[in-house]
Amino acid sequence: MFTEYMDHFPEGLSPDILRYATEMVFLHSRYIFTRRQGKQQYGYCTHCKQVFKTDGYSHNSSKTCPECNSTCTVKASGLGRKKLIDEAYFVYYEKSTKDPGVIIARGVYAVRDYSENYYCVQTLCVERTRYIFTMGKCLMFERYGYYSMAKTMQFGTFDLRKSVHSLFGQYNADNKRFIATKYSRESISEAVKDTPFSWSGWELYHHQDMVKFFDLYSKYPSIEYLTKLGFEDVVKAKLAGEMTYSTINWRGKNLFKVLRLSKKEFNEIKASKVSLDPLFLKLMQLSRKDGSNLSPTEIHALRKQQFHLNDLLITLKHTSLRRSFNYLNGQLEKHSKRFTNFYNALTTWRDYIADCIALEMDLKEEMVLFPRNLYTAHQNTIKQIKLNEDKALNVKIKLRAPHLKNYYFEHSGLFIRAAESTGELINEGKEQHHCVGNYGARYAKGEVDILFIRKIDEPDKPYFTVEIRNKVIWQARGKNNCSYPPCGDVDQFIKIFTHQKLTPKKKKERVMVSVPA
Repeated sequence: MFTEYMDHFPEGLSPDILRYATEMVFLHSRYIFTRRQGKQQYGYCTHCKQVFKTDGYSHNSSKTCPECNSTCTVKASGLGRKKLIDEAYFVYYEKSTKDPGVIIARGVYAVRDYSENYYCVQTLCVERTRYIFTMGKCLMFERYGYYSMAKTMQFGTFDLRKSVHSLFGQYNADNKRFIATKYSRESISEAVKDTPFSWSGWELYHHQDMVKFFDLYSKYPSIEYLTKLGFEDVVKAKLAGEMTYSTINWRGKNLFKVLRLSKKEFNEIKASKVSLDPLFLKLMQLSRKDGSNLSPTEIHALRKQQFHLNDLLITLKHTSLRRSFNYLNGQLEKHSKRFTNFYNALTTWRDYIADCIALEMDLKEEMVLFPRNLYTAHQNTIKQIKLNEDKALNVKIKLRAPHLKNYYFEHSGLFIRAAESTGELINEGKEQHHCVGNYGARYAKGEVDILFIRKIDEPDKPYFTVEIRNKVIWQARGKNNCSYPPCGDVDQFIKIFTHQKLTPKKKKERVMVSVPA
């Protein structure tokens, strides 16, 4: 079977392929190497291989060869050329030698090595990939190898790949020596003649090296319908891996089945002369499904807005596309200071709806789903959600109260106690200008313990905040997130507190003599 596949390919690379490599792929791999003989500078063009006198070319400048008119980069021959090796990858299309109705393509890795003797540089080419394109089935073969500084290229045998893909992403500008990734459109024009692919409309597409396009067309001949009727944007989205929102029936037997549109809807779109892409189609289909029946012009106006479809779909669980569109536009007009664009209004409505569900509000009520002032309504739900969250956290904190009371301790005018609510945490953070207010959820779950150090004569005034994890003090912070000074009152207090409350009993007895009085 493998031999039968390989029979589609001619032996060796044709003169046309080698000419394409030198003239097109390596168009920018042309150099003039300079040397001096006495006071006269001479140049050697690597393209026409001619020597000529110069009026003094500077290294790395761009000059036109006076012999062949090639644009070349000047290189001083006396400088090191160890890394002056240009690499490229290109794809060339041909007809099969076995079946003229089949097109083939070959991905060629090519090198021009100027690191040694620049007078005899050749374009070295070797096949990296082979493609066979037939309707309904396309194949890709690939082999791996390496290029050495000794001007030898070694590659293994061709292996069949699971799917057809391009190597353009692999050969890119990240490699400074890599100067080109190209494919020959002229070769495509000759290869597709008198084959089913000649009707594909390939002329309108320029995706990578086109191998994915021909693979896609072999699976979905419906591409011909879409292209000829001016809907190539749909095909381009598919090629680029962009969202098509399941709008296209790629295996449809006629255009209407492919687009999942009625003849009437299709004619309306054509008459409106709006551009058709996957998102436009999706909105058209949604409009028909929920009875909105927006016109192509109205859908085009919605399509021009910047938004994510998933956000819109959340609103469509509760209302129609037409009502969603009208409501959001109304909010934009009435509250332009709050909503700078359609996306802001939509995401605010999305979050508001999520809050309503969490608060068990009835979204079937008009005033709930469509508040007059969306921004204000959302601020209110945010407050209610926050309040409910704080209540839930406070319940959990209260359940931890018996354990937290064990932390209470007094010494030398100071005392320490555990935080008793999320409200206390938030207030502590505001007063001290640190982030303890964000610890509510972790504190309620028991992941951390938060304690307050206070002066006995100022029990309600924040002094220092302590974080404890697994009976170890991780941090103690004061005003503006400052640390406590060594040998100060807080330092002494924490040492004694650690000994009395956090140190295991046996260890505490061993170190009792070292604890400050």
